[in-house]
Amino acid sequence: MKTLIVALSSLLFTTITVCQNQIEIIKIKNKDNSVVVSAKNRSMETYEISVDITLIGMIADTEFPAVIILNPNESKQIATLVPEKGALDRTYKIHYRAEPEDRANTILAYDVIEPNITIYTKNSQTESTYLIKYLKRKGIPFLEVNVDYNDETMRRYTDMLTRRGLKSKEVKLPVVINRGEINYNIKDIEEFCSKKFKTDSK
Repeated sequence: MKTLIVALSSLLFTTITVCQNQIEIIKIKNKDNSVVVSAKNRSMETYEISVDITLIGMIADTEFPAVIILNPNESKQIATLVPEKGALDRTYKIHYRAEPEDRANTILAYDVIEPNITIYTKNSQTESTYLIKYLKRKGIPFLEVNVDYNDETMRRYTDMLTRRGLKSKEVKLPVVINRGEINYNIKDIEEFCSKKFKTDSK
């Protein structure tokens, strides 16, 4: 009985992990410090996404919680977050629930608190290894996209660069996106971590 429970737990965790990779939350920070939040469905199923964003010192152009339907391979803007005038602390936290529109597959439903930090890394690179270890050691939540993992992670990386008008030959990994702001071609990874994550990751 115990073996069966472990097996089922393992299967459920694997299923949720695979499912979670199908929905990508995209955050792009503009020059005026506003942040455009959108979602992309990378699967061949239609998903219903329930989104809630907690805001401090920012205003959204959408009321939350909000529900959107994402068709296969579709992208949709969720909201634009604009800083409040005079606000010293400007932060947001995204929570979403995704499930296939076909309720027969509700085992695939999952809840996610979207981390503020997404990192794009590669294998056998000193800077990528240091960055991952630093974030783990400090207990800072992050989402890692290893471009060497498979074709899908490489596609996700190139899509991210295209959205920002960048070409891969112009960008050296690792790439760090913190609350929609992109950082790349990092010269000193140790100095970058100690300065960037001292306040931005709170």
